Amino acid sequence: WMIANIPVSLRVGITSGIGLFIGMMGLKNAGVIVANPETLVSIGNLTSHSVLLGILGFFIIAILASRNIHAAVLVSIVVTTLLGWMLGDVHYNGIVSAPPSVMTVVGHVDLAGSFNLGLAGVIFSFMLV
Repeated sequence: WMIANIPVSLRVGITSGIGLFIGMMGLKNAGVIVANPETLVSIGNLTSHSVLLGILGFFIIAILASRNIHAAVLVSIVVTTLLGWMLGDVHYNGIVSAPPSVMTVVGHVDLAGSFNLGLAGVIFSFMLV
């Protein structure tokens, strides 16, 4: 009932903003955009392997998704990973290690802090997504 009271334009705007933020993080991780002290963001080195792999991965997803192939993202991840491995940009360091012990946090949870007003913003944000 709480989400129904938020105007549709605001819900669309929040969703679009989150999507743009995730897209910008992807562009930054691929090296397409880099930090710049004057303009905050600028174009990266578009001839590097990582940038070209990121752009190729995006186009693979776009082409496969336009043809209604449901595994477009998975295919793109596999193809770009294999190409990156062949180009020397992806390194295999072994199987991921086991997670750390949970005993370091057991009994240290502050439940009284969850009744703070600051948590309301977090809960509200999760309800929008």
